[in-house]
Amino acid sequence: MNRSAYRRGRKRGTGRGWSVRAYRQADGYPSDRVVFRDTDTGRPTMRTPVEGQSLDALFDLIERSLDLQVAVGTQRTERDLNALAERYYAWLTINDRDSDYIYNRRVLLAKHFLAEFGTTSTEKWTAELTARAIATARPKIGAHRLEDLGSTLSGLRATAYRPDHNGLRWLSPDIDPMEGVSYTRRGFRRGGPLYVPLSQRPATEAVTTAVHAAGLRGIELGCPSLPVLVAAAGFGGFRLSETLGMREDDLLPATREVFIRGVWADPHAKRCYWRDHTKNGKEREVPLSASQWTDLTALLPAARRQREARFEDPTCVPARKNTEDLTLPGVLDDAAWLRAHNAAYLFVNPATGWPWTQEDLNTEWSRIRKLTHRLAEDDPETWTAWPSGVPFRNLRHHAATWWAEELGVEWATVAYMLGDDVQTVLDHYVRTNDAARRAVTEKLSDL
Repeated sequence: MNRSAYRRGRKRGTGRGWSVRAYRQADGYPSDRVVFRDTDTGRPTMRTPVEGQSLDALFDLIERSLDLQVAVGTQRTERDLNALAERYYAWLTINDRDSDYIYNRRVLLAKHFLAEFGTTSTEKWTAELTARAIATARPKIGAHRLEDLGSTLSGLRATAYRPDHNGLRWLSPDIDPMEGVSYTRRGFRRGGPLYVPLSQRPATEAVTTAVHAAGLRGIELGCPSLPVLVAAAGFGGFRLSETLGMREDDLLPATREVFIRGVWADPHAKRCYWRDHTKNGKEREVPLSASQWTDLTALLPAARRQREARFEDPTCVPARKNTEDLTLPGVLDDAAWLRAHNAAYLFVNPATGWPWTQEDLNTEWSRIRKLTHRLAEDDPETWTAWPSGVPFRNLRHHAATWWAEELGVEWATVAYMLGDDVQTVLDHYVRTNDAARRAVTEKLSDL
């Protein structure tokens, strides 16, 4: 039979060894075929060319795949993109990536890539498939999320190149499924943040109106902390997760500061918990105005009552997925989990007794924005409508600009209070302009 082989590859294995062999169509077998030893089972395996593929092309593909240790077995459904994604999540877990990060990557891939291409064999993943996924997702998600999707697909590609537990790659390094695919925003400098234009930084008058509108909405809900929450973001520069995770123990009366050292993490309401580190791991002590401090401390009695009520109600335990979502070691039952995470949280949803989920708060924020427009229509001299297209998180941009331009705080101090690097803050908020350059020119002319 070896004498009838159309082509034979290099010898592999020890002893007598074996080689990849290609056979032409012959009596007894109606099609061309390539025979080789499966890298998973060690057994002889046969593959036939697919439509439009020549026997020589199939032979060369298998020979090179074996040289590169790329998986070419017959169990192809086990190496589809769904399975590759599971390898990618496992790799992130092994490398201690945050559970929120992993969860967000799961959601992105499930919605915008695996839903259509999940059952596709990894070896058939091409740049055309990636481009289709990016083009489909582009009008549905924001620019930031689109970049997250692109970087997640890049991580998936790296996983396909990385040998699995059998020492096999699932995709040949000769194939780049991201080649020529663009997913970055126009004007975005890779490795650095994008400048935040003035149109995306709400004016102080708009922030003040939003705080007032939140107070009116808070009266309807029986939630006096709602306007304080909006003010904390707009004048304290706190991230939403940092604000929701604010506890009585984080208030420093001696210096009238808030110690930011953790967040209320709930990428989705099914798994919410207090996490003892911030987004980028930077702890900081942020000073507050006298009025802000008074408003925050006024929330303490209600926060303490809600904490005690949670202890008295054995059913008052927020849903959680499993102990992998927690930063605490060991396995915790519901009672232990409650003791570990229950605290006097300042910003609590009265409907649940726990800090707001971001989804519920976004719903309330939509109502608050609409209320600012009604206030501005009724009394335009007193109130300013919230600008369209500016999300809640941009309250933080107002705080940064307000500190620097209205209070005269140095940018290095602004960066510390925001919990960011100085270069990040400068890239976000500082830009030169023609008037400034002309002023420098005039000063130099006088020297």
